[in-house]
Amino acid sequence: MQVEDVKANERSRMSDIVDLSADEINDSELYSSTPVKKAPSKSTSLRSKWRRSIFQLKEGEYTYGRSSKRRIESSPKNDRSIRKSIKDSTNNLLKYDSSTRKEVAEYVRYGEDSIIVKGESLSPEQWSDLLTSDTWLSSDHINAYLSLLMSNHKHIHAFPTYLYAKLSTKYDYASVQRWTKKTCIFNKSIVFVPVNVTENHWLLVVIWIKAERREQIEIWDSMGGEDYQREIGDVLKRYLIDEYARYMEDREQRKLDDYKIETEIEKWPVNVKFDNTQTPHSKQTDGSSCGVLVCLFAKALAEGYKETEIINIALQRSSAKTYRNVIAVELWDDYKRRTVQEHEKYQLQVE
Repeated sequence: MQVEDVKANERSRMSDIVDLSADEINDSELYSSTPVKKAPSKSTSLRSKWRRSIFQLKEGEYTYGRSSKRRIESSPKNDRSIRKSIKDSTNNLLKYDSSTRKEVAEYVRYGEDSIIVKGESLSPEQWSDLLTSDTWLSSDHINAYLSLLMSNHKHIHAFPTYLYAKLSTKYDYASVQRWTKKTCIFNKSIVFVPVNVTENHWLLVVIWIKAERREQIEIWDSMGGEDYQREIGDVLKRYLIDEYARYMEDREQRKLDDYKIETEIEKWPVNVKFDNTQTPHSKQTDGSSCGVLVCLFAKALAEGYKETEIINIALQRSSAKTYRNVIAVELWDDYKRRTVQEHEKYQLQVE
C-alpha cells in the first residue's frame, strides 16, 4: 500500500471518531434560567465511537477497562504507574457522597419551592437538570458553583457569566467597575471567566495572575476554541488594562498589596486548550456537557491538578455524567450548612 493511501485511511478513521453533525446538537432554549429540554439522544453509532475512554466510570464505583481501539502506548515498566496516577486523579475529582445525592433526588421529587444557593435561585427542575444526563446547565448553575469554589478557595476569583456577555456586546468598563469593588483580582492567583459563545456553548477562560503560568490567558474549551481566541483575548485584555489602571489609582486608599505587572497586558499570550495540536482526535462530542466541564475545569484548576490530568479526565466518556452529581452534592451540602448556621444564629437570638 502506498504511503498516501495509508495517510488517507488514517485521516478517514480519525474523522469518523470525532465527526459530529450540526443536526445532532439542538441549540434552542440553551442556558436560560428556566428549565430546558433534553438534548436529542445520540445514535448507536455515535455512542459506539465514544467507547474509547481509558476508564469506564459508573455511578459510585470506579473500574478500569481498556478498549481494543484505543491503547495506552507506554513501556510495560511505566504502564501500571501511569494508569494508577490517572485513576487516582479521576477518583478524587469525581468523588461524591451518594447519600447526599439521594437527598437531592428526594427534593427533586417532592420539593416545590426554589432554593437560594450562593445568590442563585435553583428550582426543583434545575436541580433535576444537574442529575439528568443530556440536559444543558444554565447560567444559574454555573454562577452558583463558581461562587461556591470562590468561597472555598481564597486564591481564586470567579466572575459571573454576565461579565463577558456584557463587555462583548458593547464594551463599557464603567458598567462593570463596581463588580470588583471589594476584590482586587490582581492579588489572586487565578481568575475564572465563564463565557457563552454562539448562544449554545460554554467555555472557561482562565486568567493566570500570580500562579505558575502567570500573566497569560487560557481558553479551556472542550470542543477547541480557536475560533474565539482573538475575540475573547481582545475583550478581556481591554478589561484587564482598565481594571489595572483603576487598581493603581486607588491601591493606597484601599490598602491593597502592591502588585506590579512585569509584562504589558497587551502582550499576554492567549492559549487554547483542547485545540487541534493538543487533542487532535478527542474532544467533547455531545451537545450538553460543556457547562458541566466548565465547572470541572474550574474545580480541578483551583485544586492544583496538572493540565494533562484534567484533559485526560475530561475526555473520559462518563466524567461529565458523574460530575453532575458532584456539582449537585457540593451545592446541596453548602445549602444545608448555611441552613444549620442560620438556625443556630436564630436560636441564640431567641435565647
